[in-house]
Amino acid sequence: MSEAPPEKSAVSYSITPGTQPEKNNDDEPELQAVLVNFDDEFPHPNQWPITRRWAITVLITLLNVLVNLSTTIVAPSLDKICAELKMDPNIEGPLTISAYVLMLALGPLLLAPFSELWGRVPLIHAGNLVYAVFNLACGFAQNRAQLVAFRVLSGFGSGASPVVGIGMISDLFPAEQRGKGLAVLNMAFILATPIGAIVGGFTSYSASWRYDFYATSAVSGVLIMISALVFRETYPPVVLGRRKKQLLKNDPSHGTYRTPYDNDHHTLAALYYKTLIRPVQFLTTQPIIQLLSLYASIMYGTTYLIFSTFPTLWEKHYGEPKDLASLHFIAPGIGYFIGIQIGMFTADRIYLALKRRNHNEGRPEFRLPLLAVSAVCAPPALFWYGWTAQAKLHWAVPNVAIVFLMCGCTIVFQCVTAYYIDAFPLYAASASGSSFLLRGLCAFGFPLFGPSMYEHLGYGWGNSLLGFLALAVAVPVPLVLWFYGERLRRVSSYTM
Repeated sequence: MSEAPPEKSAVSYSITPGTQPEKNNDDEPELQAVLVNFDDEFPHPNQWPITRRWAITVLITLLNVLVNLSTTIVAPSLDKICAELKMDPNIEGPLTISAYVLMLALGPLLLAPFSELWGRVPLIHAGNLVYAVFNLACGFAQNRAQLVAFRVLSGFGSGASPVVGIGMISDLFPAEQRGKGLAVLNMAFILATPIGAIVGGFTSYSASWRYDFYATSAVSGVLIMISALVFRETYPPVVLGRRKKQLLKNDPSHGTYRTPYDNDHHTLAALYYKTLIRPVQFLTTQPIIQLLSLYASIMYGTTYLIFSTFPTLWEKHYGEPKDLASLHFIAPGIGYFIGIQIGMFTADRIYLALKRRNHNEGRPEFRLPLLAVSAVCAPPALFWYGWTAQAKLHWAVPNVAIVFLMCGCTIVFQCVTAYYIDAFPLYAASASGSSFLLRGLCAFGFPLFGPSMYEHLGYGWGNSLLGFLALAVAVPVPLVLWFYGERLRRVSSYTM
């Protein structure tokens, strides 16, 4: 999010240039307005001491680790949960994961307007409290309806962490330093999934599944108390709005106070149009968004299907104990990490090389060549994983396939986001939101049919079906956009 640059003084007098101030009856100059802005005495959040900025960054990253860890920490215990609460292991069991993932995906879209109205800190505190309360309630659930309902509500609260995390990084770091902050925040999403599954595997082996919820809620409570001491409001319009109110309270007769953001105030309805309605409009009217969102969503849904059925493969098909089976989640973490490194060190180099060959003129399509790596990694890895798991080959063989699969998926997500930012610079948030919406729906739906699919087709043909589906989008989508992307952008009123 780009903010207005800090002006020279925090409180200044705005008088029409080239004219003398009007006089009142007492021959005193009449002030038209008093501008409240950041200055050396009242610095912009991106000028705060580096220790404070990084303390906030680390804390918001830990909160994101916690809420994302909660997606997979219950996966190794699904069989115990289903047995105790009399749930269908093929539908209702995976629903305990899918319901939380759906709300974690939709939460940022639903909660983003409130951060622009009331600021980052009130939203993150409220979201953390909702997550902690209903996540703890999951540990006391006595039937399947209670468990699913509490998972939905805790997932809704957890949606505050991603939207506030990205917003805080944008507030705390200028553009030239923002990459480091985002890299640290993104590590939360990479580390949380395998850590959650590994921790859940060991706890389910030695204790009740309810302790997964007790432990995460206890950690959440500690982080809530620390955040109350560490967090400071970082959203510039809200920071200056509070300062304006304080100045007006201290000296109400001084003049008319205003901030550079006073003209940017929106109603809740307008903010919801920007964050929710417009992404839906993009998804239904823009071919570029439809193609890339379909690609990213299929890969995203596939990853969550794999996560939800991973423990079953190792425990029932390979006959491993829960604690040992959970260690296999290290493989997805390695794949994520490699994918991040490939995107970090090669994407910009490829873009700049193609830009130089194009008379130093950049195009969003120059973000697409790296998708060739994902096309080579992801679909073949699904066939590899499925048939080697079906044949019960050495445990390392399907794990290597998972590394390639997750590496390819990570590259897809990075390339799609970069293309959106380049193709829709004024509407990048809405374009990304449309993809996020469809990805969330696929992450919710795919795990629901995963167990039944494997039961009827086996791991070989089940994952082959996913492989053919991935192949159907991994090859044509980049080619269509490479040759026709510029033409599609010309006919769109949202691109530049």
